[in-house]
Amino acid sequence: MNRAMFSGVAGLKTHQTKMDTIGNNIANVNTYGFKSQRAVFSDSFYQTLRGASAGTANRGGRNPSSVGYGSTLAGIQTMMTQSSMQSTGNGLDVAITGDGFLQVMDSSGNTFYTKVGLLDYDSNGYLTDINGNFVLGASSADKKPGTEKIKLDNIGSVEAKKPTATKAINGVEYTVSASNATKYGNVGFTMTSSEELPAGQKAVAAISTTGAITVTLNAFEKFSSMSELNNTINAAITEANGGKTHAAGTFTVSAKKNVFGTDAVSGGFTGAPNTGKTQLTVEDAQKFFGGALSVKAFAPGVSTSGVGTGTAFTVTPPVHPETKYTVTAAIGGLTYTGTIDPNTTVGSSVTLTGNGTPTAGSVTLQVMKNGTDLKNALTAGVGTNPGVAKPLLGGAKITAVSPAFATGGGITFSMDRGTIDTDGKYKLMATVGGKEYAAEVPAGGGTVVLKTANAADGTITMSLPSAVDAAAALGIAKDKLGDGMASTLTDHNYKAIAAKPAVTAALTGAQIMGSNFGIVRGSITGMETGAFGGGMKFIETSSDFSASGAVNGGSDFKAKYVAETPTSPASWSVALNVGGKEYSASINKDTLASSLLLKGPDGDYIQVTNPGFSAFRDAYVANNAGVEPQDGAEVYAYTDGKTLEVTASTPSKDLGLGETFALANGTEGGQITLDQISSIAIGADGTVSVSHPEKGVVVAGKISLANFSNPRGLALEGTNYFSATANSGSPKLCDPGSDGSGSLKSSALEMSNVDLSNEFADMITTQRGFQANSRIITVSDTMLEELINLKR
Repeated sequence: MNRAMFSGVAGLKTHQTKMDTIGNNIANVNTYGFKSQRAVFSDSFYQTLRGASAGTANRGGRNPSSVGYGSTLAGIQTMMTQSSMQSTGNGLDVAITGDGFLQVMDSSGNTFYTKVGLLDYDSNGYLTDINGNFVLGASSADKKPGTEKIKLDNIGSVEAKKPTATKAINGVEYTVSASNATKYGNVGFTMTSSEELPAGQKAVAAISTTGAITVTLNAFEKFSSMSELNNTINAAITEANGGKTHAAGTFTVSAKKNVFGTDAVSGGFTGAPNTGKTQLTVEDAQKFFGGALSVKAFAPGVSTSGVGTGTAFTVTPPVHPETKYTVTAAIGGLTYTGTIDPNTTVGSSVTLTGNGTPTAGSVTLQVMKNGTDLKNALTAGVGTNPGVAKPLLGGAKITAVSPAFATGGGITFSMDRGTIDTDGKYKLMATVGGKEYAAEVPAGGGTVVLKTANAADGTITMSLPSAVDAAAALGIAKDKLGDGMASTLTDHNYKAIAAKPAVTAALTGAQIMGSNFGIVRGSITGMETGAFGGGMKFIETSSDFSASGAVNGGSDFKAKYVAETPTSPASWSVALNVGGKEYSASINKDTLASSLLLKGPDGDYIQVTNPGFSAFRDAYVANNAGVEPQDGAEVYAYTDGKTLEVTASTPSKDLGLGETFALANGTEGGQITLDQISSIAIGADGTVSVSHPEKGVVVAGKISLANFSNPRGLALEGTNYFSATANSGSPKLCDPGSDGSGSLKSSALEMSNVDLSNEFADMITTQRGFQANSRIITVSDTMLEELINLKR
């Protein structure tokens, strides 16, 4: 009986433990990453009442007889089966789609393993889980699996940058920048103007609680340069900042062009010398002998060292009428000679042989005229050289003009050969705008500076060849160098450009901020009450209206009556004379009231209201005692000689700076901090990427997973953690998705693998088992009670 009671007690204990396990499972049915458990029973020890005996020939064997002492708990198993995934929409949530565990490390350096990817980060930039423990992985350069902490802002450093903002306004690019490399200059910078500021105060500034800066310029004060504008702006900002320089330093407004006038223009030159040609072409040949001969081909031959760039054609007339003309082409150091009969037919070829030998090459000419035309052309060419233009002075060219060069226009060269025929020296002169610039040119050539006696006239710098090189370039002998060089002095198209000084144009605060980028149209003041009896008023001028000045309404502004004829109706011819320019229009008898264009001699106009034909008649009658107008009669705009003031249309000087410039990208530089990172993303392979405005998307680290030979051997530590045991094996680190591990799925979490239907079924059988074991105890108690009653 005692054995039965003890078996019942053992059964109660084991079933209670199983019920505890079931309760824990059900309690964690909604715990992310929870792995359910099951309690496993085994029978307990036995008392042998009779041992087993083997059978013999005379007696059969007997089985052992044993009485058990109930059940015991064999173990509680963790079920590591994969559960389903739940989408969370949180990019820092990750689920492992297969085997493997995330690694986390607590403050004491202990490493735990979890299936729950509820990730976050701390104020120091480390990637953590929901419990504040560090998520481990590879953060080294080679990205190999490891146990390093992952620091999100460990992505290098950035260079220091100054805050800046650029805008294109009316075709001009403006930039506002701060002098200090700091984020404190990343503010809105707004400029405006006001007519309310007192005279003498050029600007005021205001700094909002968010750091935005507003600078207001006095609409009437003038600024003559961008530097003056910037100095005024920074003085106002300093005053608004309590007398201290702004943390961003000084602010600078700059433009890609000078908006306060025009910059100085340095003197210069255009054009180039004629560089000559090294080969004859058909185009060259059209110049030869009135087009009678054309160059068909030019073959320098095997001996080309003497070929230069100068070409000279000459013709030798025949000694007797029946002989042929001799044509010679001198090219560099070679001479090509041949003969031609004036009776040669059109299209025939004539070959000029170099130095009388085929090895020197040849020039092939084609006859373009024949008979008398050819003979006349050849005769006209005797002793002349209608050849290719030769390079200026054998290869000279202008290399510079002094920046302050004061004169512009064409350049005329001349030379005083002096001793050029003996030692190569000569004096070179260049005349520009009536001023002569001169220099001595040595025989060896080189760089020379031509100048006048007045240093204010500036200088012309030229490079010139030596006498020997010039002769070779011109294809002439050195003793003919003076004449040959002099003949080239017109072979250029050089033109000097005079320097221009800078021009400053002051702008008011209203112009600097204004946005009227068009034309400021002209105006007429004094017509407000209306002319010709009040019926004609000023509307506007054309954008190109150029007249200005005072207008006498009693003589400069009038209408003339033109009487009706058989071919045309009566009309009034209206004329307004402004500064010697007459603006006029005709109003016919049938013209109704409308606007009217008084057109000027340059196509510009003044637009006025048109009171109609009858209004002019009424004005005339009123001013002339009721007399009707006759042909040629005149009526003035005003009877009292009123003076009108007319202004011309002018381009607007507005800069359009009355806008907000959003300064950005200012930074002190150095190591990137957590607040500079805009987003975090985790890839399927564990890559942790962060976004930085300057560096773009950068990999900050890589999460590593741990695999175990026996995941069921892991010990449960609570808070969704497991720890390694002797039976789980050591962790094997790997990248997600490799070495048999699952990849990571972001914005998702693994759900609990508890199966409620199984748990409820187990709960029922466990309850019944517990109930049955309790019955054993009560029955055993009853039997003991009966035994005690036997004594009575």
